[in-house]
Amino acid sequence: MAKPDVIVDWNAIAAQNMSGGNPLPHAREFSILHVAIYDAVVSITGDCQPYRFAVRASPRASAEAAAIAAAHDVLVWFHPTNVANFDTQYAKHLNAIRDGWAKTEGVLVGRRVAAAVLAARSDDGFNAPPPNIADGILPYQWRRTPPAFADPLLPQFANVRPWVIRNAAQFLPKPPPKLESRRYARDFQEVKTVGSVNSDSPQDRKDLALFHLLSHAVFWNDVARQLSAEQSIGVSKTARVFAALNVAIMDAYIGAWHAKWNVYFNWRPVHAIRLADTDDNNHTEADPGWESLQPAGPHPTYPSGHAVGSGAAFYVLKKYFGNYGHSLNLTSPATAPGITLKYCSLRAVVEDVHDARVYLGVHFRFDLEAGDRQGMETARFVLQNTFRSCGRDDDASDAEEWEP
Repeated sequence: MAKPDVIVDWNAIAAQNMSGGNPLPHAREFSILHVAIYDAVVSITGDCQPYRFAVRASPRASAEAAAIAAAHDVLVWFHPTNVANFDTQYAKHLNAIRDGWAKTEGVLVGRRVAAAVLAARSDDGFNAPPPNIADGILPYQWRRTPPAFADPLLPQFANVRPWVIRNAAQFLPKPPPKLESRRYARDFQEVKTVGSVNSDSPQDRKDLALFHLLSHAVFWNDVARQLSAEQSIGVSKTARVFAALNVAIMDAYIGAWHAKWNVYFNWRPVHAIRLADTDDNNHTEADPGWESLQPAGPHPTYPSGHAVGSGAAFYVLKKYFGNYGHSLNLTSPATAPGITLKYCSLRAVVEDVHDARVYLGVHFRFDLEAGDRQGMETARFVLQNTFRSCGRDDDASDAEEWEP
């Protein structure tokens, strides 16, 4: 019987080879990796509906070998300079499977599926040249943020081809609060107070803010690995969980980047606070020298990318593992060394993500609520339309809607 551990192992290997805090390339790599693993596995087991790239295979072939081969070939494609390491891991994992026809056939299945997935996604738009984007000049419009005043972060990601959603605008968030509204003023005042580099916010909130500077594509896959270790759900379902998780995150990010760049184009708190005397809101007050705890990322504020990815991840993982009763221990050595966050509820993780972005000084609360909903709506659509079981007793289409 194939062991699901091999899928978790190769997910961890992928994460170890991802660098930096930008989740967009990580989300793309994870989604390609796990669609390849999933379709390779279910080509053999036949107990779940494939995404699109399944091949004809004998049920006597090794699903475990197929997963190993698919994972290896995808990671070599993404990291060609690290082939030796992947080859070592490949040999180690295959050596644990008894030699014979089943192993050989499984490897062939995995390689065929991986090749098909990579061919299909090689021209998905990720590597398209970025458009030229000028700073906004009106109140509420985005402009390059201090101190780096960096160019926009992958604005072409808004036009990447989605895996499942019909188009990037399918779950477009409602417009943000108007500048003159009380809701805008309330959220403005919150981030101005708690997100300043000079704020007297509690240290645990500041630590939390720095913790979540990490890539959230990597973060939520860490969560999924721990949940998989808690519950043994079999090789096909493990493959399905990781594929659904990462496809939902990827599609949610595409929708978020479309909303950020192509629709709303809203300024970050640092400019909102420094230029508050231009917003026509009697309940906001400008502070020309205000600085956030950490600089904002070079992209518009609405909706929050962290919240979009977290909403999507939460929805998928809650479906398969439930919201409560977990024992999660999460770390971020690169951004918050020595700090471990412990959770028994997935929703508590999401709520801390939201707090982190406000206490970091880079988002309004309404950015987070909009992103959360967009992510969950995207994930719900993914579960209703792909990665479905062949049996009604395990059909993801019955996933309940979660109201944030």
